[in-house]
Amino acid sequence: MRIGIIALLQESNTFLSSAGGGTTLAHFEQELLVTGEAVRQRLAGTHHEVAGMFHALEEAGEEAVPIFAARAVPFGVIEAAAIERLLEMMFAELGKAGKLDGVLVAPHGATVSEPYPDVDGHWLGELRRRIGPDVPIIGTLDAHANLSPAMVAAANALIAYR
Repeated sequence: MRIGIIALLQESNTFLSSAGGGTTLAHFEQELLVTGEAVRQRLAGTHHEVAGMFHALEEAGEEAVPIFAARAVPFGVIEAAAIERLLEMMFAELGKAGKLDGVLVAPHGATVSEPYPDVDGHWLGELRRRIGPDVPIIGTLDAHANLSPAMVAAANALIAYR
């Protein structure tokens, strides 16, 4: 089986005023913004949930298909231009991945952007729309995630980790 891996993580502080600044694409570039095999190179073998995904798939003899990973440190709401670029990159890479039998995802569960108050629900819903209803989506969430109806509707399972 071919299992895609996608991560988009940022804990947005909605109490930070716009004068304090929003999260930009540069924040992701400074922390983590990779596609394709670079996802495996940066995260496999680390203390990160995506590393656990790679490890579990390897142990099960399944093919991990690294697609996209982006993370920024907690800061203000993600600026519109930044989230649009991140989603554009994510779905362009998904389009290159070929047929997938499932997708493992790592949304943070507390990501907010200027156009999407529920970023995680938005991108998971778009992922579901693109891969169809029959491909399982299983995700990990931070223990204090804001679990939305859109996130639940898009995924087959969402699991909080410690």
